[in-house]
Amino acid sequence: MSPVQARSITVSRCEGCKAMDTSAGSRRCRRCGSEDLVPIDIDGRGKILSWTVIRRPSGAVSRQGPFAVALVELTAGVRMTANLEGWENEPAPGSDVVAVGEIDGIPIFAASDPSS
Repeated sequence: MSPVQARSITVSRCEGCKAMDTSAGSRRCRRCGSEDLVPIDIDGRGKILSWTVIRRPSGAVSRQGPFAVALVELTAGVRMTANLEGWENEPAPGSDVVAVGEIDGIPIFAASDPSS
């Protein structure tokens, strides 16, 4: 199989200090406090730092079956929490992943090489 194509991820970048933030709805820069944030698209490739399976979801996702949540470090240097597709294959920390979609504003990542 061929590698999965990565989608871009939209983040906020501070025009003052150039820090990036993946939090939806950020109004101030976490580093310098500036309100001068602009949306930018960055590469949707990264590595899994850690992940876990939510087996008993509650609240807004209570009707979903088990799903995985991963901490991903993008090649641009920012970390984000996202859903992980293909977790049944038990990807190891350090595995390469790519953004493949989004659900309710939350990115979905999958292994960049489906055979691994």
